[in-house]
Amino acid sequence: MEALVFKANSFSTLLLFVGTRPAGETLAHLLLVLAGEKGALNGKDVLLDQRYTQEELAKMVGATRQWVAATLSRMKRDGSLDIVNARIRIRSIKRLRHFAENS
Repeated sequence: MEALVFKANSFSTLLLFVGTRPAGETLAHLLLVLAGEKGALNGKDVLLDQRYTQEELAKMVGATRQWVAATLSRMKRDGSLDIVNARIRIRSIKRLRHFAENS
């Protein structure tokens, strides 16, 4: 039941962003939602407790896998996140928020 509530909240939030925001902002907002709901604080970083493929992220934001790969690379370059053992580690919530507001 808890998983269904999480998914319903996540999809509701995403629907608002997908229709009205550029895809880069949408992906960043998705990662922020996942960090808040499914992240584990690891020091100052947030490690998402579930693995997400680029294909899964692409389907969630209505983009292509290639576009997600390129956007994740940009996020890595600016210090927002890393990928560790196929899991997303958010290095800076502040930078990811900035990315979400300025992509």
